Amino acid sequence: MSESTSAYTAFMQLLASQNQHFSPAELHGLLAGHTCAGGGFGTQAWLENAAQLFDGDIPASLQPALEGLQEMLKTEITAGDCMGITLLLPADDDSLELRTKALGQWSQGFLSGFGSSIGQRKLTAEAREILEDYVAVAQISTANDDDSADEASFMEVSEYLRMTAVFLFTECNTPATAPADKTDKPAIH
Repeated sequence: MSESTSAYTAFMQLLASQNQHFSPAELHGLLAGHTCAGGGFGTQAWLENAAQLFDGDIPASLQPALEGLQEMLKTEITAGDCMGITLLLPADDDSLELRTKALGQWSQGFLSGFGSSIGQRKLTAEAREILEDYVAVAQISTANDDDSADEASFMEVSEYLRMTAVFLFTECNTPATAPADKTDKPAIH
């Protein structure tokens, strides 16, 4: 996919046309975090959460694009065979520096969306560890050289984010299991 036709570039142009100065990666991360934390798929809740990036006012011309982004994530993450979500990042032919920066922005958006939507839900140790990893990715620094080791590391980290987002969605959107029925155990008298 060329840069001029990538979804990331198209979204970047759309945001720039409305004088918005945040990345599509951060916006998509915010949506993914909101959704994975149990924010649901209600359009109004998503738009209210997204308003934080828009300083409170989402231009009406951008609302259909935001709703479409949400619908794409919903379709993807609720598929029965979902092993990972597609991150909204620059195309593979963009520089590693640009893609790495966007990966950090995606993670920052995810953490913001997750934090604002999780409420009082108690997380497992594994989920907390994953979120700590996201914090580290959000602070990622970019290298100026595009060597193959850095490219492999980028691919590994992006794959980790894709898969762990689904884990967090499953954990935070699955009702807690009810305590075992005590009638199954013999009573001691």
